[in-house]
Amino acid sequence: FSTDKVLLSKLISDREGALLHCNGIETSNGCILLAGSSGAGKTTLSTMLSQNGFNFIADDVMMIKKKRR
Repeated sequence: FSTDKVLLSKLISDREGALLHCNGIETSNGCILLAGSSGAGKTTLSTMLSQNGFNFIADDVMMIKKKRR
């Protein structure tokens, strides 16, 4: 991992979040995370979904955060 990714992960973690290796697709109900190893087809599937009405919001890295109540 590069130093900037380690520092960013620590910063996000301190704020109750996580940095994930995945793509993000926005739906009417929230977001779908597509995880998989390199070459598994995350970008291909995300592109296909975006061509069919879904919003492609993240390619390769996605931040998630605990929802405050």
